[in-house]
Amino acid sequence: SYSNLGVCFNDKGKNKTALIFFQKSMEIRVKTLGPDHPDLGSSYNNIGITYKSLGEYDKSIEFFQKALEIRKKVLGLEHPEISRLYNNIGVIYASKGKYDKALEIYKKALNIRLISLGPEHLEVGRLYNNIGNSYDEKGEYDKSIEFTQKALYILRKTLGPNHPDVG
Repeated sequence: SYSNLGVCFNDKGKNKTALIFFQKSMEIRVKTLGPDHPDLGSSYNNIGITYKSLGEYDKSIEFFQKALEIRKKVLGLEHPEISRLYNNIGVIYASKGKYDKALEIYKKALNIRLISLGPEHLEVGRLYNNIGNSYDEKGEYDKSIEFTQKALYILRKTLGPNHPDVG
């Protein structure tokens, strides 16, 4: 399928080619399924990831937001996928140097992950790392340390002390 080819080209680092395939997949899905079908959430997410890889952050946010709106309708507000999309949006804001906005979005993601996955889930730990990094970039080192220590605790517990993500 066009979408699978897009994934393959993204994996190869051929992001512009991947974007062509993702857009073709999206066009077919819109035409055949309608603009609010759940499958479009995947198309929009893939396009958002690709624009992020290309450094086109505003376009990336636009497509992540489209995916988020569809997924909220289909999955509800507390599904882990909603958290994943918020995290993706937060990463983009952090990449743009908009750390306050990134933190605002990360905290939405965190609330969902705590409810849906529990306080010691690996994905909660990874999100704590993102929060810690944003506080570090803002120069709020005590908050950065607080969240990074939480992340380290969870990562060690879930991955083991010698996993590369712990290092």
